[in-house]
Amino acid sequence: MKAQARTFKVIFLLNDRELATFRRLAIDPRVSVDDLHEWLRQRGHTISRTAVHNFRAHARDRGMFPTREALDCRDDAALRRKIRVCAEAMSGGELASLAVLAAFLARAAEGKR
Repeated sequence: MKAQARTFKVIFLLNDRELATFRRLAIDPRVSVDDLHEWLRQRGHTISRTAVHNFRAHARDRGMFPTREALDCRDDAALRRKIRVCAEAMSGGELASLAVLAAFLARAAEGKR
């Protein structure tokens, strides 16, 4: 069974500029769920605190938001497509180097938790 990409309500509520700011706030350890919820409310957006919490948790723990930001992708599926296109264009040696780099980054990310 194919895994589905997770979609969050906040992505549909915000324009691109607001979404970029909200993503940066969501991964900032100094910003709480209540702070994020209030930030949205002050801009006239109605969304549950639970939805904000789910977005923040994904952004911090499981999401690829910094990579998405760099590659201008709105969801994990779009990011995977871009990565796949790049990988398909690489030769064997380049792809092996990328795999080594990915393993290194995964280990480094684990050390941050």
